[in-house]
Amino acid sequence: MFGNTLDSRLPLYFPKNADGEDFFIGSGNSAGQAETMAPWCNWAQWLTSTSRIKKLVDSGDAAKNGLMSYMPGKSYEFERTYSRVMRVVRDDGHNTMRISVDHAKVEPVPGFYDEWEIARYIVMIDFARSINLRIVLTFDHWTRNHAYELLGGWLNDEYPSIFARFVEKMMQAIGPRVKYFCVLNEPNVWGPFVYNPVYGDQWLEHERTLENHACVRDHYIEAHKLCYHIILRYNPHARIGIAVGAVWRSADEKATKDLHDVTDFEILDKIQDELHWIGVNPYMHAHFYADGTVIAGWDCKDPCSHAVLPNTVHVRTGERWSICPRAIYEVVILMHERYRKPIMITEHGQYFADVEDPLRPNHDPDRCWYIWQGLMWLHKAIEDGACVIGYLHWSTVDSFEWTAGLNSKFGLYAYDASTGEFKPKTSARMFARICNDNGLTQETAQEYAEEIRLPLLQAA
Repeated sequence: MFGNTLDSRLPLYFPKNADGEDFFIGSGNSAGQAETMAPWCNWAQWLTSTSRIKKLVDSGDAAKNGLMSYMPGKSYEFERTYSRVMRVVRDDGHNTMRISVDHAKVEPVPGFYDEWEIARYIVMIDFARSINLRIVLTFDHWTRNHAYELLGGWLNDEYPSIFARFVEKMMQAIGPRVKYFCVLNEPNVWGPFVYNPVYGDQWLEHERTLENHACVRDHYIEAHKLCYHIILRYNPHARIGIAVGAVWRSADEKATKDLHDVTDFEILDKIQDELHWIGVNPYMHAHFYADGTVIAGWDCKDPCSHAVLPNTVHVRTGERWSICPRAIYEVVILMHERYRKPIMITEHGQYFADVEDPLRPNHDPDRCWYIWQGLMWLHKAIEDGACVIGYLHWSTVDSFEWTAGLNSKFGLYAYDASTGEFKPKTSARMFARICNDNGLTQETAQEYAEEIRLPLLQAA
C-alpha cells in the first residue's frame, strides 16, 4: 500500500520562475461552466437532447437532484460578474486566474465572428490587468458551435484550420495583453471520452471507434502547431502550453504502467517543440495489479488507503470519487523527467460536500486537507528537481460541472444566486493565507490545524 500524506518541515515557500516572475498562484474556471451557456453551444444542445434527458430520468438522477439542475443555464454569469469575482480573489491574494474564451459565443454562426463578444473578453482581460491579476487564457475548453459538432467536431479534417482561424481572430484583438496561453484543455480526455468506444457512452453523440479517436488526436496535434505560430506572430513574448488531464498510474509491472501512460503522452510527445510550458490537471490515482485487478479513483477507490473521504459523495450516483494528494507529485515528476519543461498545475481540486456547522457556514474541511497536502507534495516535487511555475486551484466558484450540472461543488467560493454574493468557504480563507504568504507556514498550519489533519477515512 502506498502512502499519500506528507508531513514536511515548515515553512515551505514557492520559487520565482526563470523569467523572474512570482509563482503563479490562484484559481480558474472555464467559459462553458462559469458563463451563461449559449443555446447553440455543443454542450447545451447535447445536455438538452431527448436522449440525455431520458438517461437522467431512467437513472433516477432527475428525480434525486431535479432535472433542471442538469440543464445549462446561468451558473454564476461570469460574463457579468467577472469584475466582482476577480476583485474578490485578488483581495484574497490570488495573483493569477485561468479563464477561457467560448468559441461558441465568438463564432455563433460558422464563419461569422461576433465583435461584441470579442470586445467583451478584451474588457475582461483589461480589468484583470488593472488589478494586477495575471491571466492564463485557454482557447479550447470544450465548447464550440453545435454546427461544427454536427460536422464531426474534432473529427472533421477542416476543424484544425477552423479552430486556428478562431484563435487568430482572438489574437488580433488580444495582442500583448496576455502572456500565458493554454491552447487546448485536456485533449487527452476529450478525445477518448467522445470518440473512443473503450470509454463507453460518456459525452455527446459521435461514432466511437479507435480509428476516430486516432484521427481526433492527430487533429489536435495539427491545430496546436498552427496556433503556436499564430500566437507568436501577434505576441512574440507569449508563453504557450496545453493542459493535460493526468492520472498517477502505478502498477506491479512496469510494462502495464507504460501502456496506460500513453494516453497522457501521445499528444505531448508530438508537440513538445511547440510548448513553452505544460499544464497538468492531476485528479486521481490508479494501480494496476499483476492479476488484472485495477484499484482506481474513477471507481471510487484510493489505491493508497483502499478508503475514501467521507464527504466526496458522487452526487449523481451516490458513489464516491476517491482522492489522492500524492498524485500531484507523481504526475509532476513523471512529466518533468520526460519533457524537462516548466510545469503549471492548471487544475487541482475535487467536489466536496460542506459539513453542516451553524457556526461555520460553507465549511469544507476535506477540501482544506486536500489543498494543504497537495501543495506539500507539489513542493516536494520542486525540491526533487521539477520546474514548477504555478498552482491554480479548480475551481474559483461553484459552477456548472458538465454532466453533473450544478450538483458538484468544486469551488473555493459558493455563489448565492438570490443575493448575488460570492461567499468564501473555509478552504478559500485558508487558501488566501497561502496565497498571501506564497507558501505554507506554521502560522497557517496552526490556524487551520483541525481542517488540515488527516480526515476520518471510510472503507471503500
